[in-house]
Amino acid sequence: MTEGYYKLKDRNITVLGAGESGMAAARWLVSEGARVTVSDSRPAETWDRDFADWCSKNGVIIEAGEHGRASCTGCDIMVASPGIPASAKPIRMAREAGCTVVNDLVLAASFFKGRIIAITGTNGKTTTTMLTAHLLENAGFDAIAAGNISPPLFEVMDHDVVVLEVSSFQLELLEKTWNLPFRKPKISVAVWLNLAPDHLDRHGNIDFYGECKAHLLDLQSEEDWAVLNANDPGISPWLSRGRGRRFYFGPQKQRGAPGTWYSAESNTMWTDCTGSMPEPESFDLSSWRLSGTHNLENLAAAVSAARLAGARRELIQQALDTFGPPSHRYQKVLEHDGITYIDDSKATNAAATIRALESAWAPVALIAGGLGKDEDYLPLAAVLKRLWDRGMLRTVVLMGEHGNKIAEAVQQAAGSAIPLEFAGKGKNGESVMKRAVELCLKYTSPGDAVLLSPACASFDMFNSYSHRGDTFQKAVKAVACS
Repeated sequence: MTEGYYKLKDRNITVLGAGESGMAAARWLVSEGARVTVSDSRPAETWDRDFADWCSKNGVIIEAGEHGRASCTGCDIMVASPGIPASAKPIRMAREAGCTVVNDLVLAASFFKGRIIAITGTNGKTTTTMLTAHLLENAGFDAIAAGNISPPLFEVMDHDVVVLEVSSFQLELLEKTWNLPFRKPKISVAVWLNLAPDHLDRHGNIDFYGECKAHLLDLQSEEDWAVLNANDPGISPWLSRGRGRRFYFGPQKQRGAPGTWYSAESNTMWTDCTGSMPEPESFDLSSWRLSGTHNLENLAAAVSAARLAGARRELIQQALDTFGPPSHRYQKVLEHDGITYIDDSKATNAAATIRALESAWAPVALIAGGLGKDEDYLPLAAVLKRLWDRGMLRTVVLMGEHGNKIAEAVQQAAGSAIPLEFAGKGKNGESVMKRAVELCLKYTSPGDAVLLSPACASFDMFNSYSHRGDTFQKAVKAVACS
């Protein structure tokens, strides 16, 4: 039985959502002696069969096809999966009935006994989370990456250190002041990478989106560290949030501020834990395998987190040389006939695509579009115009449900100067992607690059961003190498 201020044994708990995080929450709650109901609006035949069988054997009530009033209002606690917004009817009913409503990750963090390093931001979360865990594992820590990336925290509660990728969805239900009956999670190191418009279709505006992210800092005490991007104006309204000690990262040293600073020109990084740098710790980046200045930011954040967690400098340096780029994140697919093909399918918002374009070393043919998130594409269009004026853009090939919105922004920023092509939309994503690659080859020549960086979600044509990236890689090999 887990010790804490709040006992879960014999509590009536409704888990909202039977996806990966909901299944993990249900299993752990049963192990703690809770009486669990799992409620999902999907029909029972679409649920994971093994999980449904497990529920039957362990006395877990299954509620499929709808969220009943009794399960939403008669529980002590409702554990909501991150895909369900705070405005959803079941959550509103539970709150109106006086039930405690909490996200699964926050509940797990409240009962986790080890150390938590939590990483949030609009872009770069997965890379930084995986890299931080890699640095700590190499330094001898019993560390694992979890959270918004698989596995859920409830599945790794026995580890000494967890490095959590944390999304705004997982922080949305929190308030600035801790008001839940559980022990407040202790976030030893909280990393906030950046903030740019994203998920506005759910959060409504960037201020509320940023407020959700800032709840991570609210969970810290004076003993903890908040690692913040000194070069990102998006997070500036929240720089003083929370009580954690400040540690910064960026391309230029902030005078008197402890932090990690990097130089792309010299392939060097320095960590100054005091802010005075009498004897700065340096890292050689000549063997660093990830491209782009945005990945130097991710690296600086990860090195900061690992160093603050106690990893030794020389072991961090060793681990830098063995970390490979995660799939679909500015990943080089191949080079053929002098043209480089890059899969950046994880770029599901305009800010991520801008970062990819700013890292371009060669003229680019951009493939973009998909399912938009109600964001403004004019900042992306302005970057495309600057690249065009410098001779660093060949064409923009658009696809998907909201490709036309990107086209409108580009035409507003650049008139008819930038050649736009439309590969199509609809359910046949494989056909559209193949057409997009073919259109890029009309404009490219040796020395150029074809970049998939959609600035949109994938769900209009693909199952996920990874499915979209896999489809791009398949199309590249079929078209370019034919």
